[in-house]
Amino acid sequence: MELEEKERKIIWLSNAVIKDGNLSADGLLAYIALRCILRSNYEYSAYFVSLRGLKFQLTGLYAYDSKFEKKIKSGVSELHKIGIVKILDESKNDMLLDLSNLEFDTNKGYFTMLYLDEVNSILNSDYQGRFALLKYFTAMIGTINHSKKGGEPNDYYAPDVGTQTIAYLANIVSVTERTIINYNAILVKMNLLYVCNSTNAVRNEKGEIINSFSNAYGRPENRKQIDSFQRQRECKHGNSGLKLSKEGVNLRRSMKQRYNNLCKKIENHSVKSNDIQKIQEVYDFFFVQNENYDKKLKECDEKGVVLYNPILERGKVDVEPLKRILDKHEKEDTPC
Repeated sequence: MELEEKERKIIWLSNAVIKDGNLSADGLLAYIALRCILRSNYEYSAYFVSLRGLKFQLTGLYAYDSKFEKKIKSGVSELHKIGIVKILDESKNDMLLDLSNLEFDTNKGYFTMLYLDEVNSILNSDYQGRFALLKYFTAMIGTINHSKKGGEPNDYYAPDVGTQTIAYLANIVSVTERTIINYNAILVKMNLLYVCNSTNAVRNEKGEIINSFSNAYGRPENRKQIDSFQRQRECKHGNSGLKLSKEGVNLRRSMKQRYNNLCKKIENHSVKSNDIQKIQEVYDFFFVQNENYDKKLKECDEKGVVLYNPILERGKVDVEPLKRILDKHEKEDTPC
């Protein structure tokens, strides 16, 4: 049984620390481990820690692993050098640390949110480059806005959805684009990442390709939001958008046929569970088309001209029947 989100242990990480281009994979490993043990309202700033104890925090495994523990110790030394922690005393396997600089207010500034089970999955995997993979995963998750108050969704932003390019992700962790593609494939296989690949391009008013859409990505549990976001922005600005008359008309005709078929199923109360994804796709398409219709109509009214567009000439499509089915499905699918 999958863990419910409220049961998953969250690790808050300061972007000021993890987005420092000079922080190594060892430094990040130690930082995550120390953030795990940090206690709120703790009376003391000093913590007595063991290397094996920190490894246990990251993996849930107590077995001795000299390579792993050496990496943690190296990472703590790195954090000491850059002033994030202070080593007050140390022996071969234990350290006395001042962790007062690790504290920060998650209601202020910028932060990245990891789940402990995600860290466990990566570090307990058989992948040879698991420490570098954790560094990439942390950076990639850091490009996703976790806040529900980050502004209105637009073509490049939506809560729980990332849209950065492969080139950008490669740059922030100083690896090749091919490495990022490999990392993504591994994380998808681990069920830690979902990627909605782009099959479309951004076009201007003349229908000329400006550039390709980046993929949309995020955690697998947010797959529905990711797919919907990607479809809507591609419908709005891509090959399926209003600015391409021939391609737009052909796609609209195809989607209208799917819409009619689904409406018949709704009328006959014969909608099945495998129809929900199709309903969502058609709803997203015509939701954007309707918005663009209203926008074009308003522009024409302001200019005192008659709206003519081969895609829009038939007017808006009633998406309410589709929305009612989706709303009903979401309520039934939501656990109590």
